[in-house]
Amino acid sequence: AATARRDIHTMDALVWAYWRAGRVDAAAKTIAVATSTGTRDPRIRCHADAIAASVAGSAPTGEVCHPLDIIVARSTAPAGVRP
Repeated sequence: AATARRDIHTMDALVWAYWRAGRVDAAAKTIAVATSTGTRDPRIRCHADAIAASVAGSAPTGEVCHPLDIIVARSTAPAGVRP
């Protein structure tokens, strides 16, 4: 799907699959593509932060990118701004 659909959400799904499978280098390359648009989507930003931590050698512990944190980020965005 990622070769046919190169949209940001497909790229993010691929990124997260790579990261969860331990393919940090592939995840890092793909998240660079996904974030090149300047997205403010909280889930994608969270994934980017988790991958950056892994690349730096300080892999996150515990649950990463909790859904409630993403909901809070969206609900606290300034009016007219879509994260």
